[in-house]
Amino acid sequence: MAAFVGSAASSAAADARGAFGSSAPRHKLCVRMSAAPGVEEAPRPEADAVCTRRAALQSAAMLVAGAMAGSGAATVAPADAALPRPPGIGSLVTAYSDIPKGFSMYRPQGWNEFSATPDMYDIKWQDVIQPTEQITVLTTPVSKGKTTESMGTPQEVGERLAKSRKATLIAATERDAENVKVYTIELQFGNLHQLNALSINKSKLYSVTATCGEPRWSKREKLYRGVVDSFSPKL
Repeated sequence: MAAFVGSAASSAAADARGAFGSSAPRHKLCVRMSAAPGVEEAPRPEADAVCTRRAALQSAAMLVAGAMAGSGAATVAPADAALPRPPGIGSLVTAYSDIPKGFSMYRPQGWNEFSATPDMYDIKWQDVIQPTEQITVLTTPVSKGKTTESMGTPQEVGERLAKSRKATLIAATERDAENVKVYTIELQFGNLHQLNALSINKSKLYSVTATCGEPRWSKREKLYRGVVDSFSPKL
């Protein structure tokens, strides 16, 4: 199964380069309003204490956020996030976002979650009962300036992906996610049915791979399409 849930665009991944670093700007944490010119300001120990406590709390929050970004930790989006909820499967999914990786989507509710396995996935969700039912997300660094369109048309990408997996190409479409193109490639091979979402944004190739046993596809299709279509390579 590992061979099927690896990178969904091996041809594009060949352009992978080193990841780009970034540094967070410094922010002023607490500002006190000065008295008017010529007016002597009376001591305000209570205000100073509040300001000091606020600064300490904000500093701690920034340190935690920095540690999370450095470790690649993901954060789950709140239930009222702006991410459009897939129609008809609201009770089956929950919002998810990965701030360091820069993507958001809905994930199946109640599925097991697995952390990163290098070169295979950054995050994986697997059905508790049916292990062949799983959804993975993998990000791969690519050359600066690359776009989804630079991989080719959806049909061209789909044909290459089908050939590499010895699969049958069912459909290849595209959609717009906040001005970033996302290709959706549907494949069938052996006893498996698969949906793949591919997109490039900010020097990252995003690959979402949703795999289901062919006998259960008719029952799971709505859930899988809703999850894959909810993926956005922007926060």
